[in-house]
Amino acid sequence: MPPTAPIRLLLAAVLIPALLIGCAEPDPAEKPPVTPPAPAIDPKAKIESLITEADVYFSSGNFDVALARLDEAIAIDGKRADLFDKRHTVHIRLSHPDNALADLTEAIRLAPATEHLYVNRAQLLIEMGRLVDAGADCDRALELKANYPQAYETRAIARTNLGQLQLALDDCAEALKLDPGSHIAFNNRGVILQRQGKLKEAIDAYNACLEIHPDYSLALNNRAAAHEAFGEFDKAIADWTLAVRQNPMMEGAYLARGKAYLRQKKFDEAVADFTMEITQAGKQPGGVKAMPDYAVAAYVRRAEARYFQKKIAEAVADCEEALKLLPDHPEAVQALRRLRELQ
Repeated sequence: MPPTAPIRLLLAAVLIPALLIGCAEPDPAEKPPVTPPAPAIDPKAKIESLITEADVYFSSGNFDVALARLDEAIAIDGKRADLFDKRHTVHIRLSHPDNALADLTEAIRLAPATEHLYVNRAQLLIEMGRLVDAGADCDRALELKANYPQAYETRAIARTNLGQLQLALDDCAEALKLDPGSHIAFNNRGVILQRQGKLKEAIDAYNACLEIHPDYSLALNNRAAAHEAFGEFDKAIADWTLAVRQNPMMEGAYLARGKAYLRQKKFDEAVADFTMEITQAGKQPGGVKAMPDYAVAAYVRRAEARYFQKKIAEAVADCEEALKLLPDHPEAVQALRRLRELQ
């Protein structure tokens, strides 16, 4: 029995008789005190509070908590398109593209005349590889608002990836007419010109982009690739260095810079970059297995660099790691076979 038990028994022995003996009868004329009702919560104010909290959690990288706050807001009012639009961005950060698409589709159902929702969905559809659908959403946005530069910018990306390069260039030109300071349109123009093999013109477009937005890591990455294709490896390395400084999680940038170092026979620097690419891939949502392509390429290239360093056993291990992720990767299979012949 716990130490407090005797005290409890004593209290019971004293209090129970007291209840039986000494309680006066209540005066029926006296009314019991009335507890005032709790103040009603304004649903709109509650939703705005939840949005503010979601924004704070989103900014700090707590995407799960941000999602929970927006779920609660939508449970209060499921007819606000802006809530579904906001929630789709959280789903994107959590690598839930299907949920993000569902949210944008619901937002469009609720507010079908809101042009930016179509552009937001088009951008997501591009990421999902649904390029024709993305173009159709941009078309709809332009029907609603003809002078909408973001719709032209986004349609240019879809058309570029569909191989419709001249139409994509036309879209870039329209975007720049409407917004001459659009760094995105200049970057897109550079990508198209680079695909057409017009490297000098592509670099000029990237330069224009970076004059407007000097820290735009995507343009730095793209200009680096153009410099590399032009044989300007030092300039390429300098741009990739700036790109990863601005965006340390940029997929493929360390891999690309490592390849440039490899071409220059700077094997230690190449190994360091390939190692960083593998590390960064592991930090992505879902880890290396979610998107293995960059990591596998980095393992294979690191094996090549280690071969030149005469570190055959480590090169073999790299190829084996690559094949754990993509068992049929032809370059890894061939490299492993050649390396084992050397052991």
